[in-house]
Amino acid sequence: MVVAFSFLLPMVANRFSVKEIVRVYHTKCDQQKPVYVDKFLRPGFMYYTGVPG
Repeated sequence: MVVAFSFLLPMVANRFSVKEIVRVYHTKCDQQKPVYVDKFLRPGFMYYTGVPG
């Protein structure tokens, strides 16, 4: 368990970060279309984009 949290999790943390998801949204998605954001991601998504999801 210690190995997973000490070595593996830091390597993949950016893939699960809301900040990284917002970066991909800004670069690859059409911001004019409505977007659905899951409940647990909604506060972070709204914070970084300023767009209610």
